[in-house]
Amino acid sequence: MTGKQLYDEYLQLRAANAVLKARLSLSKQNDPYLILDIPEKTLRLELKGVMLTTVPIKKITLGRLARGIPGDTTRLDFCEVPFVLQKDQWFEEVPTLALKDTTAIRDRPDTTGTLTRQIRNASILALLEFERNLVVALDGHIPLPSRWERWKGEVRALWRSFRSGTPEAQLREYRKRSILIYLDLEPAQVRSFAPNLTAGTKLVLRF
Repeated sequence: MTGKQLYDEYLQLRAANAVLKARLSLSKQNDPYLILDIPEKTLRLELKGVMLTTVPIKKITLGRLARGIPGDTTRLDFCEVPFVLQKDQWFEEVPTLALKDTTAIRDRPDTTGTLTRQIRNASILALLEFERNLVVALDGHIPLPSRWERWKGEVRALWRSFRSGTPEAQLREYRKRSILIYLDLEPAQVRSFAPNLTAGTKLVLRF
């Protein structure tokens, strides 16, 4: 093993230890918190050290500023100090009622299975703004079946990114000025986190 490999392993162990310290501090609170583990490609919801939900991330894309985080003390600070959610925005192509208002779901029972199918298949994007200029985007979508459809979707997203007020335009701005982490998930997985993502929710980030 080379000296560089030893140093990289040393940093990985320090980062893992920093995450454990952050989880330990949050385990004394009564509110659930998120753990985004980039090396393991998982997003977890925990409460008092007990895992409530964990989902695998299909793909993680780091924005320019996120890629520029060095692998030494800055990285460790990111791991050790939890982030606090300041603002959350949710964008659905097809409203499913399966977001913040759980009473709406109870008032409209899903007797036909339509809501269940929408929750499973309808695209959804969550933009989570944390303090310290961190933005986490949860993109829940089912991949389009054909290359032609995927290409049209990419062109449509590019066109919408230049229209003020669209989620694509907001993402474009975040990429330029924020530490953006973009997560590719299943739609139902994104929705499963919605009731617990409110202002003040903590996030432990492992780079």
